[in-house]
Amino acid sequence: TIGKAIDEQRKFKADKDLEAAKAEENKKKIEAERAAKQAEFAKLVAVTVLGKKNNIGEYEQRFVSFDVVFENHTDKDVLGVKGLLKVNDIFGDKVTYIRCSFDKGISAKGGSTEKSTGVKVNQFDDDDMKLWNADTDKLKYSFEILKIVFKDGTTVDAPE
Repeated sequence: TIGKAIDEQRKFKADKDLEAAKAEENKKKIEAERAAKQAEFAKLVAVTVLGKKNNIGEYEQRFVSFDVVFENHTDKDVLGVKGLLKVNDIFGDKVTYIRCSFDKGISAKGGSTEKSTGVKVNQFDDDDMKLWNADTDKLKYSFEILKIVFKDGTTVDAPE
């Protein structure tokens, strides 16, 4: 009957709301784990982006590059660091995320600079042109470390 159908619909909606709440709670838990892991990574290796440079190559191909400084705070030599360079505008909105790896090594308690980490720019892509046209001082950078490989073979990974 109609009353039964209404009750079933209410139960269905309540189940869906509960499912959505559990999914949101799980998402927050994963984000908290990721933030805690990044704080742990920052104690091991600090990553700083010095700024953005626009370059024009052969055939007018455009590139945006970044100089990135890696500082090893540990007593072990680092063989490589893999991560995600996040570039946001002044409002915190995503401009671009770039997957990158640094495998030139960083000595214990030392530092190293990777020059010209970057991407090709497609002049017909709005997101690429947003990056190209953005003033360096109006961009915010962060580096999410995904993996650190030490010279002794040990690794530290970010949670999935």
